[in-house]
Amino acid sequence: MSGAHGRFPLVPRGRWNLDAGMPSRDRRRFTTLIIVLFVVLCVLVPGFLYFTELALRQLRFMWWLILLIGVLLWLLARPRPKE
Repeated sequence: MSGAHGRFPLVPRGRWNLDAGMPSRDRRRFTTLIIVLFVVLCVLVPGFLYFTELALRQLRFMWWLILLIGVLLWLLARPRPKE
């Protein structure tokens, strides 16, 4: 067997695409910005750190509510098939 339907069809031939599956540059910048903003707020505003600690402690008990809200948002925002 040879060609595209050879023994290992999922192994790419030739050059490897190292960026495949990686988020776009804009998304990486946005994620970095959010993390830096969070760290700066925690350092400069002591109340923000206290609020974050309380929120994370409550997460132990309210994980199911967050899961339900996440599923609801996913159902509302998912792409719908065209009819």
